[in-house]
Amino acid sequence: MRGTFCDEAIVLRTRKFSESDCIATVITRHNGKISAVVKGSRKPKSKYGACFEPFMHLSAKFAVGRNLDYAVEAEVVDAFGGHFVAEYEKYFAASQMVEILDKLLLEVHESAEQQYLLLLRAMKMLLTRLEPPISPNVVALSYALRSLALSGWELDPQNLAASSMKQVSKMPLEDFENLLEGLLSGDWEVLTAILKKHKVEDELTKVVARYTVYHLEKYLKSFSLI
Repeated sequence: MRGTFCDEAIVLRTRKFSESDCIATVITRHNGKISAVVKGSRKPKSKYGACFEPFMHLSAKFAVGRNLDYAVEAEVVDAFGGHFVAEYEKYFAASQMVEILDKLLLEVHESAEQQYLLLLRAMKMLLTRLEPPISPNVVALSYALRSLALSGWELDPQNLAASSMKQVSKMPLEDFENLLEGLLSGDWEVLTAILKKHKVEDELTKVVARYTVYHLEKYLKSFSLI
């Protein structure tokens, strides 16, 4: 594959490449996960440097290189990063989501459109004001289970609920099954109702974290802080 291509993208992470350049790892709508060199991004007057910050939603043009792609043009569609850095819980939830997706996908220039759209919807949900409000952490837990399901590891709520009841003994088994089903379907109304009745978000977080790490078989920095 050679030439250039245009695509939508969400920045997962960046790392230093040289004194003036960085490498941005992004999930694109039609070309999967790629890493691209952003020339001059570390310079104070960089034209595109601010576009390639974590969580930014972009419309971009890339040139395909031998080992790495190159960002040629970029325009911000949604500046999610600017909103998340102002609220720690949202920033932490977004960090979990992009880390999970980064670990899930290989860089093979193959479409992962459903994963891209799921992350985009989850990012927008973090900024959506619901009544009653939904915790950013719950949005991240729902994202974790749904992204794993898209990769072939779809959760069986009954089995996981039954095997995890020692950690969530404060609630009936049926309610915990419904809680897991709510996470898997993104049913925010059900989730808020159950979590209001049973104060088990901490226990639920540990159950989902163990489930995620088990299937990824990879260390997740964000989950180590739970």
